[in-house]
Amino acid sequence: MPDNVLYIIGNGFDLFHDIQSSYRNFAAWMRRHDPTLDTIYAAVCNNDMLWCDFETSMAYVDREFLVGYGEPFLPDENADFDDMSVADIILAGDAAQGLIGELVHKLKHDFHRWVSGIQMPKVVEHRLMIDDNARFLTFNYTLTMENLYGIDFNQVIHIHGKKHDPWGKIVVGHGEDTDKIFDEWWAKRYKRLRRNKRGKTYYPHDNIYRIYQGETAKLPENEMLMEAVEGYFDDTRKPVMKIIHDNADYFHSVHDVRYVYVWGHSLSNVDMPYFRRIIAENDDTQSMHWYVHCYNEKDKPFFRTQLHSLGLVEGQTFEFKNLNDFVLK
Repeated sequence: MPDNVLYIIGNGFDLFHDIQSSYRNFAAWMRRHDPTLDTIYAAVCNNDMLWCDFETSMAYVDREFLVGYGEPFLPDENADFDDMSVADIILAGDAAQGLIGELVHKLKHDFHRWVSGIQMPKVVEHRLMIDDNARFLTFNYTLTMENLYGIDFNQVIHIHGKKHDPWGKIVVGHGEDTDKIFDEWWAKRYKRLRRNKRGKTYYPHDNIYRIYQGETAKLPENEMLMEAVEGYFDDTRKPVMKIIHDNADYFHSVHDVRYVYVWGHSLSNVDMPYFRRIIAENDDTQSMHWYVHCYNEKDKPFFRTQLHSLGLVEGQTFEFKNLNDFVLK
């Protein structure tokens, strides 16, 4: 039976073993295997960290691009509503939805293809001391624990899927506050005074504004286009709470864990619900002790904030440990 040790494994663990599993590796793969999609996505994504954090960047696709694709299919504004067919009304929304569906499908499909092709290096220079009776919660798609360390498959849960899983089983997506992103985009676009050539100031009210605001926003064709665009941000969201619900038995099974090693995980906001659930399920949280690897010293303030949000106290219930401290000599 597994003992009371849990390892939580993130991508930094694979990178430590020289596995080419970073988002930058995915970007290089995209440039080689799907240059058209790579060019389109780079053009429509407003996140400066696009290939540093691909999943987060999925929440920063340019709304103007998505709206602009459907906009030419809107009915003529002078057309008589009574003369319009259902097809006329839904055409713009359908066009945008088609583009969005294709974009999401291709991104996830390419990501799945890339994951399936990630290889273990022929020579692994360093291995870590690992309790092979422990339990493992990995956010990685690779089989590093099983293939490199010989851990039994039954001891490892790949919470977001694993390579060689069938299409649709690998989970990728963002966990961003899209309402906040929308508000920032809206404020930047429409709540800043502009000045025309005559020196008169004004707030811009263009076609996109009219689709989202005012009486024209209530026109069914505008509503359908807006809903199609905003649907993109829901379609690319990582369904964390559903995943937790679907794996309720697993999270309950780690109720007796006393030692938690967090290796190579970024403690990103989107994944924090998993950590909270582990603590919530534990039957003696005061007896838990967490050993957390933080690759960069500059990231420690962020890590401390995340760990404090879990109710953990440095020096009492958690401490930082470098992966090099666990290297087999």
